[in-house]
Amino acid sequence: NILFFNKEVGIHSFGATLVQSAQKSMYENLSASANKILYDSSKWWNLASNLNGKPSSYGSGFSENSLMSYMGRVNYGLMNRYLVTASLRYDGASVLATGNKWDYFPSVALAWKMQEEKFIKSIQWIDELKLRLGYGSVGNQSVEAYRIYSKMSPVRNSDGSTSYKVDRPAAPYLKWERNDQFNAGVDFGILNGRIRLTADWYSKLSKDILLDLAQPTHMGFPSLLMNSGEIKNTGIEFTISADP
Repeated sequence: NILFFNKEVGIHSFGATLVQSAQKSMYENLSASANKILYDSSKWWNLASNLNGKPSSYGSGFSENSLMSYMGRVNYGLMNRYLVTASLRYDGASVLATGNKWDYFPSVALAWKMQEEKFIKSIQWIDELKLRLGYGSVGNQSVEAYRIYSKMSPVRNSDGSTSYKVDRPAAPYLKWERNDQFNAGVDFGILNGRIRLTADWYSKLSKDILLDLAQPTHMGFPSLLMNSGEIKNTGIEFTISADP
């Protein structure tokens, strides 16, 4: 669902956008197998028609998860020279822990179209000269459904009773992994756009990273999934293109 608005009033331009999205994934399966089947022609239509009198194995499964997002964005321009864009996302994921399913992700960007200034317009061979500054935050929730709960499997005891063992421990505190990035850049074009240069400096910080961390042997499990660790990347990127 998208709702947008644009308006120009003299030297001012305004824009607003509202977005709502939702997605749901569901998986179901049913399986059965048999051996010593009497007739090949029966195939899978009558798995009990075998020398054992019943299927050798059968099972079923079900899984579902959902993701919902709300986003608002506003744009403002002054004289088509000074531009501001700000947005805010509010995302929710069912695969994360209770109390941590929802989080906010803001962003803001500033731009100055210097080619619209009088002291640049007089230089005819410059087509574009724009300075940019921005900050943005995005999230990652890439974990399997029900990962916040323990996974157990049945064990047959010597007396015929059934017990359950933990195959995978719960991860009850999982939350959004965050990626925050600052960037500053310049766009430069000359000779009717035949030569274009883009230069960017960026600094990206990834925190609360979703990691399977190794555990001591006495814990009983080789690893535990949790939000842990940070990675910081800083760099400079250049792009040059030219048309004959």
